[in-house]
Amino acid sequence: MIQVLINDTVKHYFLKLAPPQRKRLRAKFEYLENGLWDSGLKVKKLKGTSSKTVLEGRLDRGNRIIFTLGREQQAEGDVTLVYVWGVVVHDDIDKKARVVVPDNVPFLKFNQYQEELFESVVLDDLDADYFTQETIADPIDQDAAGQRWHPLGEPEWQRLAKYSHDDFELFLHLTPDQNDILRTPPPLLVSGTAGSGKTTLAVYYLFKSVMRHQKKLFVTYNRYLCDYSRRLYESLLNERDDVADWTPPRFETFKNLCLEIAAEGKQRFPRDKEMDFRRFRRLFPNSPHAAKYEATLVWEEIRAIIKGALPHTNLKLFHATHQRLQGGSLSQADCHQLKLQFHQFARLESAQPIEKAVQKAFKQDLTTFARQLEHHVAATPERVQTVLHACLQFFHKEPQQARRRYLTPFEYESIGRKKAPSFPFDRKQIYAMFDWYQDLLDREGYWDELDLAREVGALLNANEDDRFRFDFVIGDEIQDLTDIQHELLFSWVRNPYNQFLCGDTKQIINPSGFRWEELRRHFFDRDLKVPDPRFLSLNFRSSGAIVEIANTLLHLKQKLLGVRKSELAEDWKFKGRPTLLIRGLSPGRVLQSVAATGANRTILVRNQAEKEKLQKKLDTELVFTISEAKGLEFDTVLLWGFANDSTARDLWGLILKDELEDLPEARIRHDINLLYVGITRARGDLLIYDGEAGSVIWNDPLFARKLVATDDAAFIDTIWNVTTTPEAWRSQGRYFLERGHYRAARECFKNADDQDGFLTASALHYQEEERWEHAAEAFAEVGRSAEAAANFERAEQPVRAMPLYEAVGDEAGVKRCRVAVALGTNRFHEAAMLLLELDQVAEAAALYVRAKAYREAAELYRDRLDRPEQAAVYFEKGSLFAEAAAMFEAGGNRASAAQNYYRAERHTDAERLFRALGDTKGLIRVYQKTKQVEPLLDIFAVKNDFKAAYQAVQHLDEAERIALGRAALAQDRAFAAAILLDETDDHVAAGDAFMLLKNYDEAADHFREAGDFRRLVDALIPIDLAAALRTLPKLSEADLAAVKVHDLLSILCVNDPKACEAVSGEWLAAKRDDLALIGYEAIGDHGRQGIIHANYQRWDQMRQAWLQMPLYQLPRAYTESLVFDKLPIFFRFLINDYNFGYHTNQEYNITLNYAEHGDLFDALHDWLDRSGDPRLRRKWRDILYQHGRDQELWTDFLRHTLMLGEHDDAAAYLQTLIEDQPKLKNTYYEKLVSIASKLRKANPDDPLVAAWERLIASLDL
Repeated sequence: MIQVLINDTVKHYFLKLAPPQRKRLRAKFEYLENGLWDSGLKVKKLKGTSSKTVLEGRLDRGNRIIFTLGREQQAEGDVTLVYVWGVVVHDDIDKKARVVVPDNVPFLKFNQYQEELFESVVLDDLDADYFTQETIADPIDQDAAGQRWHPLGEPEWQRLAKYSHDDFELFLHLTPDQNDILRTPPPLLVSGTAGSGKTTLAVYYLFKSVMRHQKKLFVTYNRYLCDYSRRLYESLLNERDDVADWTPPRFETFKNLCLEIAAEGKQRFPRDKEMDFRRFRRLFPNSPHAAKYEATLVWEEIRAIIKGALPHTNLKLFHATHQRLQGGSLSQADCHQLKLQFHQFARLESAQPIEKAVQKAFKQDLTTFARQLEHHVAATPERVQTVLHACLQFFHKEPQQARRRYLTPFEYESIGRKKAPSFPFDRKQIYAMFDWYQDLLDREGYWDELDLAREVGALLNANEDDRFRFDFVIGDEIQDLTDIQHELLFSWVRNPYNQFLCGDTKQIINPSGFRWEELRRHFFDRDLKVPDPRFLSLNFRSSGAIVEIANTLLHLKQKLLGVRKSELAEDWKFKGRPTLLIRGLSPGRVLQSVAATGANRTILVRNQAEKEKLQKKLDTELVFTISEAKGLEFDTVLLWGFANDSTARDLWGLILKDELEDLPEARIRHDINLLYVGITRARGDLLIYDGEAGSVIWNDPLFARKLVATDDAAFIDTIWNVTTTPEAWRSQGRYFLERGHYRAARECFKNADDQDGFLTASALHYQEEERWEHAAEAFAEVGRSAEAAANFERAEQPVRAMPLYEAVGDEAGVKRCRVAVALGTNRFHEAAMLLLELDQVAEAAALYVRAKAYREAAELYRDRLDRPEQAAVYFEKGSLFAEAAAMFEAGGNRASAAQNYYRAERHTDAERLFRALGDTKGLIRVYQKTKQVEPLLDIFAVKNDFKAAYQAVQHLDEAERIALGRAALAQDRAFAAAILLDETDDHVAAGDAFMLLKNYDEAADHFREAGDFRRLVDALIPIDLAAALRTLPKLSEADLAAVKVHDLLSILCVNDPKACEAVSGEWLAAKRDDLALIGYEAIGDHGRQGIIHANYQRWDQMRQAWLQMPLYQLPRAYTESLVFDKLPIFFRFLINDYNFGYHTNQEYNITLNYAEHGDLFDALHDWLDRSGDPRLRRKWRDILYQHGRDQELWTDFLRHTLMLGEHDDAAAYLQTLIEDQPKLKNTYYEKLVSIASKLRKANPDDPLVAAWERLIASLDL
């Protein structure tokens, strides 16, 4: 099999030919494709190191093609390749030959060593030494390896034949690795360095036949690559017969697609308010700790970790699956989406409540639960629903969790060093800088790409719209996206397997940046087969000398830190010149050599300060920091002062000595990454200058053997000072312009004497610097009226912007300017109407507010913006209370809704909401306004507000009050009844109402007024039991029978014994002996009970009562007997019946004694003397002996014994006393003498006097 390849030079030559010439050319090439040449062939074997065999085949009388031959093993087998390098064209006018060949192919200009001529030849019959062309994957020392080769077959010839205009491209001849990737089904993760062809392969993938009718998205991070990919696709499609049969893909930058989705969702992200890195870098010095950290690293940490690593929360998914699970089961798609959310929650500290709910329901952690979700849904759906319900409760209780835009400080500090290694020990300070940053965004209305991505994710989750769902998604520059942006890629593709994602991880400087492992996790979390990255290691763009130094850095990183899969060493295609290390020259002398600027060459420095210093010295913008140059490439690069300061020297000294104990891994990785990116910006020549003596890096043998050191300034001049044509300057300017380096582009255009380019770059530079007026004027000067108008508008110069908008037919711009003019003269209503024409409804509503056109504002918020809260506020301001109420209620603000319903006199609705809210004040206002007495009184009942309640019924007449009051009483609405009846003549009903309220005083007053003593007693019992009891005599027999008098008296006796006794006494005095008896029974006054029974000659009851009298009641019983003339009865009972033994207790000193019973003794003695009954006297004497206190009653015992004439017994008793207490003998004697003396004085003739004296004489003193 034979395949013909042409390079770009030959392709462009063919395209310039007229169609008939192309047709003749096709006929000759058809011979080659068949392995034949029959019109003369010259074979040249070249001298020199290339050992190439070059063939010249005659096309016609004056034109020849130049080609070489090679062989290659392909999937179809061995293939003979014909490499067509150029064309020798014979000019009929000047009779000279013109050679059309690439500039960078030195062997085509060598003198031949040997020449052969063939009239015709069969290529496959040639000897092996004719096949000298290496494959495109083989390395060589010459620059010719930079050729791009295109296979020519019949379809390509047909396209070439029809070509007429526009970009035209042929497919490239690919390496085996590249072909293998194209043959691999998705998903594909492709990692490749710059120049490895990954973007080209991504575009080629769109031409797979299966893609023909699919809806495809090709998304890139930067605009240049997006435009390049679109142009490549369109140029490959140019002149194809089947163009109409292909569904064209969408080529978009990530940001533009997100902005489009946001705009569709009515979310505005003004482009002039975007916080990108350039704006961040300008503002960064204002941040805390700015002097300590590099702006680039802080930006990437915020972007990739603090804001970019927080996943989306799909609240709609939880609502939908919770509802679906109630009615059945979940689909596989539901489960996959839920698993993804739970996997993401497992990595967040803020989701601990969800973790706890899972632990409670399933006794496992979130990650395990997510992995086993399908099993749980099938086996225990009710428990899964419990977890989903807990999630919804969590988001309802803390709604900000579903809307969070960044990690909490704790979550940030908890992230592992593998994912966020940049600042392992400085995270508090970094978060403080983030706080400053986010506050700046919120305060000034800025937004960044993460805010945009998060909003787009929320819109996609909430919207079933299929416009932004694709059958296949290709993502390039994947390394520049964060986790949350990667998540969007999966939202855009219908089947997550249908993705081709490619990137270059070696272009990442920030250690916290992209890792393929993080991207692969998105497949794992969805329970999908996880694809392995495919690597393209052959670098077609950079020279082998540069690639080898870059590989040395990778080997060093591998040795120190371990290498990632994506950091494999590269292969190179052509060796190129060795890298130069400039030593022995002063900085001034080196700068003198590189002072002349040129296209495709630049100086790279480590930091911004050094960049500004060199730019000033060299008077050029073509000096970049390495971070700025990421993504740029140049033929020649001078790497200036990378390790020329003490910090870098010390760091690299430790790195190269492998003394890493005190060095954070992130710092090592960052510096190696930075140097790698700096080196690989060069395609051809790399010059390094680290001071006159070199530096620790380049003097180390690891690198020194790969460098050529020189102090030859003249040699440096020959490399650097290459003449640059105006066209080269213009091309370089466009290169910088497309990539956003506007100041550098401006200088290039100036050097090219390209005024339009200079002004365009200036305008874009001024725009980036927010110097709007300057930008506008520059845009206007180059005729870019739309951009000029936009910048005049930003500069708040609508009068200058308006005619420019009119000129380009931008009606929206004209209206915006008219809005601005109207605002300038405070014509807010007019401005609002114009904004409505622009469909800027929210802004129009705000202006209607400023115009105090509240109805219009409110209607917009209600009808166009679906913002019921704001609609309600402005309906209220406009005194449209009913509309305000409806909006407040729709927005969930029931309190304000109720107030506005009230103000609108829609009392039923107001009452409904006030009741639902438990707002009694509101209900009172409604009921007062509508004169609804009964519900009003019920409210006052709860509040126990009598004053307000009395006021509420003042307007009623007495008949109405009585009627309503009795009805309320019948319904047990006591408070209402009491208020209504209190000031009426219906005292009984009023009293009953107050009784239900336990307001017994008021009830008693009413019953007293009514003369209803039975009810009065009931009212008095709880408040004045004594008064209640005093009222009992007024009751009828029937009413009294219903009263438990004894129980009441018992209670009173416990609480107030004196009152109980007083009441009983009052009853006794009032001749209500029946009640008095109950009272004395209650208080246990057995003496008075006995008296009452005696009055009625109920002797047995009397005796029973008195028998229960304790000793201490005897004196009072004696007194009552005296009062009621029952003394003889009492004394006889006392002597004959009272059980002194039962009531006496010597141990507790309960005995007869003078202190308690003195008056009783005296009266009893007198009564015994009067009665003269010796039997009674003897009994009483015996009682005294048995139950009295000897020390007090011994004289009474002696007296009664002597009066009975029993002298010996008296003497014996006295002698016993003396023997028991001999020390009291004199005391006894003196007492007896005193008694005898008193008796003699009273009546000397009393026989008892002699008896006492005889007893005294018997004493042995």
